[in-house]
Amino acid sequence: MKIYVLEVLENVLTEEEANQYYYKAFIEMNKREKIPYTVNENRYLRFLLRLYKIDKNVVYKWRFFEKWSLDFLSNSEKLYYKSFIKKLRRKAFNKRKFFSKDKDILEMIFKVSYRDVFGFQKAYKIYFSNLKILITSLTDYYYFITFLDKDEERVKNLVKKSKLFLKWGRNMELKEQEKFLEIKKEVIKMIENKKEKLKENNIKTDIIVDIMNDEENYYILDFEGDKGVARLEITTPHFAPYYYACFNILWLNDDEPYWWLDEENSTVIDILKELEKSLDYFINS
Repeated sequence: MKIYVLEVLENVLTEEEANQYYYKAFIEMNKREKIPYTVNENRYLRFLLRLYKIDKNVVYKWRFFEKWSLDFLSNSEKLYYKSFIKKLRRKAFNKRKFFSKDKDILEMIFKVSYRDVFGFQKAYKIYFSNLKILITSLTDYYYFITFLDKDEERVKNLVKKSKLFLKWGRNMELKEQEKFLEIKKEVIKMIENKKEKLKENNIKTDIIVDIMNDEENYYILDFEGDKGVARLEITTPHFAPYYYACFNILWLNDDEPYWWLDEENSTVIDILKELEKSLDYFINS
Protein backbone atom coordinates (compact mmCIF):
# COMPACT_ATOMS: atom_id res chain seq x y z
CA MET A 1 0.00 0.00 0.00
CA LYS A 2 1.34 3.43 -0.97
CA ILE A 3 -0.16 6.75 0.06
CA TYR A 4 0.39 10.11 -1.63
CA VAL A 5 -1.01 13.59 -1.18
CA LEU A 6 -2.92 14.58 -4.32
CA GLU A 7 -3.26 18.32 -4.87
CA VAL A 8 -3.44 21.12 -7.40
CA LEU A 9 -0.71 23.28 -5.87
CA GLU A 10 2.87 22.44 -6.78
CA ASN A 11 4.46 24.42 -3.94
CA VAL A 12 3.60 24.81 -0.26
CA LEU A 13 1.77 28.07 0.48
CA THR A 14 3.33 30.68 2.73
CA GLU A 15 1.32 31.70 5.78
CA GLU A 16 0.18 34.85 4.02
CA GLU A 17 -0.82 32.93 0.88
CA ALA A 18 -2.66 30.32 2.94
CA ASN A 19 -4.62 32.98 4.83
CA GLN A 20 -5.70 34.44 1.51
CA TYR A 21 -6.43 31.06 -0.12
CA TYR A 22 -8.59 29.78 2.76
CA TYR A 23 -10.17 33.06 3.77
CA LYS A 24 -13.76 32.03 3.00
CA ALA A 25 -15.81 28.85 2.60
CA PHE A 26 -16.58 27.95 -1.02
CA ILE A 27 -20.36 28.22 -0.61
CA GLU A 28 -19.97 31.74 0.87
CA MET A 29 -18.13 33.05 -2.21
CA ASN A 30 -19.71 34.99 -5.03
CA LYS A 31 -19.34 33.81 -8.65
CA ARG A 32 -16.24 35.89 -9.28
CA GLU A 33 -14.49 34.65 -6.14
CA LYS A 34 -15.23 31.03 -7.02
CA ILE A 35 -13.50 31.14 -10.42
CA PRO A 36 -9.95 30.00 -9.41
CA TYR A 37 -11.36 27.34 -7.08
CA THR A 38 -13.66 26.02 -9.79
CA VAL A 39 -10.69 25.80 -12.18
CA ASN A 40 -8.85 23.66 -9.63
CA GLU A 41 -11.98 21.61 -8.98
CA ASN A 42 -12.18 20.80 -12.69
CA ARG A 43 -8.58 19.56 -12.70
CA TYR A 44 -9.42 17.06 -9.97
CA LEU A 45 -12.63 16.12 -11.75
CA ARG A 46 -10.83 15.45 -15.04
CA PHE A 47 -8.52 13.07 -13.19
CA LEU A 48 -11.42 11.20 -11.58
CA LEU A 49 -13.24 10.93 -14.89
CA ARG A 50 -10.10 9.48 -16.46
CA LEU A 51 -10.08 6.85 -13.72
CA TYR A 52 -13.78 6.31 -14.32
CA LYS A 53 -13.16 5.50 -17.99
CA ILE A 54 -10.94 2.64 -16.83
CA ASP A 55 -13.00 1.49 -13.85
CA LYS A 56 -16.73 2.21 -13.51
CA ASN A 57 -17.16 0.11 -10.35
CA VAL A 58 -17.06 2.90 -7.80
CA VAL A 59 -17.83 2.60 -4.09
CA TYR A 60 -18.48 5.67 -1.95
CA LYS A 61 -18.17 6.03 1.81
CA TRP A 62 -18.78 9.10 3.89
CA ARG A 63 -18.92 10.22 7.48
CA PHE A 64 -22.09 12.21 6.85
CA PHE A 65 -24.18 12.33 3.69
CA GLU A 66 -27.58 13.84 4.30
CA LYS A 67 -29.89 16.31 2.58
CA TRP A 68 -27.79 19.30 3.64
CA SER A 69 -24.81 17.82 1.77
CA LEU A 70 -26.45 18.89 -1.49
CA ASP A 71 -26.34 22.53 -0.38
CA PHE A 72 -22.79 22.54 -1.77
CA LEU A 73 -24.29 22.28 -5.27
CA SER A 74 -25.54 25.36 -7.09
CA ASN A 75 -29.20 25.64 -8.12
CA SER A 76 -28.27 25.04 -11.76
CA GLU A 77 -26.31 21.91 -10.77
CA LYS A 78 -29.25 20.63 -8.73
CA LEU A 79 -31.44 21.04 -11.79
CA TYR A 80 -28.88 19.36 -14.07
CA TYR A 81 -28.40 16.41 -11.70
CA LYS A 82 -32.09 16.24 -10.75
CA SER A 83 -32.70 12.56 -11.60
CA PHE A 84 -29.46 11.44 -9.92
CA ILE A 85 -30.23 13.46 -6.79
CA LYS A 86 -33.50 11.52 -6.54
CA LYS A 87 -31.53 8.30 -6.84
CA LEU A 88 -29.13 9.40 -4.10
CA ARG A 89 -31.99 10.36 -1.80
CA ARG A 90 -33.59 6.98 -2.33
CA LYS A 91 -30.52 4.80 -1.96
CA ALA A 92 -27.70 6.66 -0.24
CA PHE A 93 -28.90 9.23 2.30
CA ASN A 94 -28.18 8.33 5.92
CA LYS A 95 -26.03 5.41 4.80
CA ARG A 96 -22.27 5.12 5.13
CA LYS A 97 -21.64 3.17 1.94
CA PHE A 98 -23.01 3.32 -1.60
CA PHE A 99 -22.11 1.66 -4.90
CA SER A 100 -22.80 3.25 -8.26
CA LYS A 101 -21.65 3.09 -11.89
CA ASP A 102 -23.19 6.48 -12.72
CA LYS A 103 -20.77 9.16 -13.90
CA ASP A 104 -23.03 11.98 -12.70
CA ILE A 105 -23.09 10.60 -9.17
CA LEU A 106 -19.28 10.52 -9.20
CA GLU A 107 -19.28 14.17 -10.27
CA MET A 108 -21.79 15.19 -7.60
CA ILE A 109 -20.11 13.43 -4.70
CA PHE A 110 -16.70 14.71 -5.70
CA LYS A 111 -17.98 18.31 -5.92
CA VAL A 112 -19.51 18.02 -2.46
CA SER A 113 -16.23 16.63 -1.06
CA TYR A 114 -14.18 19.43 -2.67
CA ARG A 115 -16.46 22.27 -1.59
CA ASP A 116 -16.85 21.02 1.98
CA VAL A 117 -13.50 22.67 2.61
CA PHE A 118 -13.84 23.26 6.36
CA GLY A 119 -15.56 19.97 7.18
CA PHE A 120 -14.19 16.73 8.65
CA GLN A 121 -10.97 15.23 7.35
CA LYS A 122 -11.51 11.90 5.57
CA ALA A 123 -15.26 12.57 5.46
CA TYR A 124 -15.59 11.42 1.83
CA LYS A 125 -13.96 8.39 0.22
CA ILE A 126 -14.15 7.30 -3.42
CA TYR A 127 -12.88 3.81 -4.15
CA PHE A 128 -12.26 2.49 -7.69
CA SER A 129 -12.61 -1.19 -6.87
CA ASN A 130 -11.00 -2.74 -9.95
CA LEU A 131 -8.04 -0.36 -9.95
CA LYS A 132 -7.84 -0.65 -6.14
CA ILE A 133 -7.37 3.09 -5.78
CA LEU A 134 -8.83 5.07 -2.91
CA ILE A 135 -9.36 8.84 -3.02
CA THR A 136 -9.86 10.38 0.45
CA SER A 137 -10.88 13.99 1.08
CA LEU A 138 -8.70 15.92 3.51
CA THR A 139 -10.47 19.32 3.41
CA ASP A 140 -8.41 22.37 2.36
CA TYR A 141 -8.96 21.37 -1.31
CA TYR A 142 -6.64 18.37 -1.35
CA TYR A 143 -6.80 14.58 -1.06
CA PHE A 144 -4.96 11.41 -0.20
CA ILE A 145 -4.63 8.86 -2.97
CA THR A 146 -3.93 5.33 -1.79
CA PHE A 147 -2.67 2.62 -4.13
CA LEU A 148 -3.71 -0.75 -2.75
CA ASP A 149 -2.12 -2.51 -5.73
CA LYS A 150 1.46 -2.39 -6.98
CA ASP A 151 0.66 -1.16 -10.49
CA GLU A 152 0.44 2.63 -10.15
CA GLU A 153 2.43 4.06 -13.07
CA ARG A 154 -0.56 4.37 -15.40
CA VAL A 155 -2.45 6.36 -12.77
CA LYS A 156 0.54 8.62 -12.14
CA ASN A 157 0.52 9.50 -15.84
CA LEU A 158 -3.16 10.43 -15.56
CA VAL A 159 -2.30 12.68 -12.62
CA LYS A 160 0.23 14.55 -14.78
CA LYS A 161 -2.22 14.87 -17.68
CA SER A 162 -4.75 16.40 -15.28
CA LYS A 163 -2.17 18.98 -14.11
CA LEU A 164 -2.19 17.65 -10.55
CA PHE A 165 0.71 16.82 -8.26
CA LEU A 166 1.59 13.81 -6.13
CA LYS A 167 3.60 14.27 -2.95
CA TRP A 168 5.01 11.27 -1.17
CA GLY A 169 3.05 10.54 2.02
CA ARG A 170 5.56 8.05 3.43
CA ASN A 171 6.04 9.84 6.76
CA MET A 172 2.28 9.91 7.29
CA GLU A 173 2.04 6.24 6.30
CA LEU A 174 4.75 5.24 8.80
CA LYS A 175 3.10 7.24 11.56
CA GLU A 176 -0.22 5.48 10.94
CA GLN A 177 1.51 2.09 10.86
CA GLU A 178 3.24 2.77 14.18
CA LYS A 179 -0.04 3.78 15.83
CA PHE A 180 -1.78 0.66 14.49
CA LEU A 181 1.00 -1.62 15.78
CA GLU A 182 0.91 0.04 19.21
CA ILE A 183 -2.86 -0.47 19.48
CA LYS A 184 -2.56 -4.06 18.24
CA LYS A 185 0.16 -4.87 20.78
CA GLU A 186 -1.91 -3.53 23.68
CA VAL A 187 -5.11 -5.24 22.48
CA ILE A 188 -3.29 -8.61 22.41
CA LYS A 189 -2.17 -7.97 26.01
CA MET A 190 -5.72 -7.02 27.01
CA ILE A 191 -7.19 -10.22 25.54
CA GLU A 192 -4.52 -12.30 27.28
CA ASN A 193 -5.38 -10.66 30.61
CA LYS A 194 -9.09 -11.38 30.11
CA LYS A 195 -8.62 -14.97 28.92
CA GLU A 196 -9.95 -16.51 32.14
CA LYS A 197 -12.90 -14.13 32.33
CA LEU A 198 -13.83 -14.92 28.72
CA LYS A 199 -13.64 -18.64 29.48
CA GLU A 200 -15.77 -18.29 32.65
CA ASN A 201 -18.49 -16.58 30.60
CA ASN A 202 -18.37 -19.21 27.84
CA ILE A 203 -17.15 -16.70 25.25
CA LYS A 204 -15.15 -18.03 22.31
CA THR A 205 -12.54 -15.84 20.62
CA ASP A 206 -11.39 -16.14 17.01
CA ILE A 207 -8.78 -14.13 15.09
CA ILE A 208 -10.20 -13.32 11.67
CA VAL A 209 -7.93 -12.82 8.66
CA ASP A 210 -9.15 -9.92 6.56
CA ILE A 211 -10.17 -10.59 2.95
CA MET A 212 -7.01 -8.76 1.87
CA ASN A 213 -4.90 -11.17 3.99
CA ASP A 214 -3.01 -8.14 5.23
CA GLU A 215 -1.99 -8.83 8.81
CA GLU A 216 0.33 -5.82 8.78
CA ASN A 217 -2.64 -3.47 8.49
CA TYR A 218 -5.58 -5.40 10.00
CA TYR A 219 -6.35 -7.21 13.25
CA ILE A 220 -9.88 -8.49 13.73
CA LEU A 221 -11.24 -10.48 16.69
CA ASP A 222 -14.64 -12.16 16.81
CA PHE A 223 -16.31 -13.06 20.11
CA GLU A 224 -19.22 -15.49 20.43
CA GLY A 225 -21.17 -15.90 23.66
CA ASP A 226 -24.53 -17.16 24.85
CA LYS A 227 -26.15 -13.74 24.52
CA GLY A 228 -24.66 -12.51 21.28
CA VAL A 229 -21.65 -11.95 19.07
CA ALA A 230 -19.13 -9.11 18.97
CA ARG A 231 -16.30 -7.94 16.76
CA LEU A 232 -13.24 -5.84 17.59
CA GLU A 233 -11.43 -4.33 14.60
CA ILE A 234 -8.23 -2.36 14.44
CA THR A 235 -6.56 -1.23 11.25
CA THR A 236 -4.47 1.46 9.65
CA PRO A 237 -6.85 4.22 8.44
CA HIS A 238 -8.47 3.10 5.20
CA PHE A 239 -11.84 2.70 3.53
CA ALA A 240 -13.99 2.44 6.66
CA PRO A 241 -16.30 4.63 8.78
CA TYR A 242 -13.74 4.60 11.61
CA TYR A 243 -10.06 5.54 11.78
CA TYR A 244 -8.16 2.88 13.73
CA ALA A 245 -10.66 0.92 15.78
CA CYS A 246 -14.27 -0.09 16.26
CA PHE A 247 -16.27 -2.50 18.42
CA ASN A 248 -19.76 -3.75 17.68
CA ILE A 249 -22.17 -6.17 19.38
CA LEU A 250 -25.21 -7.98 17.97
CA TRP A 251 -27.50 -9.45 20.63
CA LEU A 252 -29.38 -12.71 20.09
CA ASN A 253 -32.50 -11.29 21.79
CA ASP A 254 -32.73 -8.55 19.13
CA ASP A 255 -31.83 -5.73 21.54
CA GLU A 256 -30.42 -2.63 19.85
CA PRO A 257 -26.91 -3.33 18.48
CA TYR A 258 -23.98 -1.68 20.21
CA TRP A 259 -21.42 0.32 18.23
CA TRP A 260 -18.31 2.21 19.21
CA LEU A 261 -16.14 3.94 16.57
CA ASP A 262 -13.00 5.92 17.24
CA GLU A 263 -12.62 9.45 15.93
CA GLU A 264 -9.96 11.25 13.94
CA ASN A 265 -8.24 12.72 17.00
CA SER A 266 -8.56 9.69 19.29
CA THR A 267 -5.28 8.89 21.06
CA VAL A 268 -3.96 5.37 21.62
CA ILE A 269 -4.96 5.65 25.28
CA ASP A 270 -8.49 6.80 24.33
CA ILE A 271 -8.89 3.90 21.91
CA LEU A 272 -7.64 1.24 24.34
CA LYS A 273 -9.84 2.58 27.13
CA GLU A 274 -12.97 2.43 24.95
CA LEU A 275 -12.13 -1.01 23.52
CA GLU A 276 -11.71 -2.46 27.01
CA LYS A 277 -14.90 -0.76 28.18
CA SER A 278 -16.79 -2.24 25.19
CA LEU A 279 -15.38 -5.72 25.71
CA ASP A 280 -16.23 -5.63 29.43
CA TYR A 281 -19.77 -4.57 28.53
CA PHE A 282 -20.08 -7.61 26.25
CA ILE A 283 -18.61 -9.99 28.84
CA ASN A 284 -20.72 -8.75 31.76
CA SER A 285 -24.07 -8.31 29.99
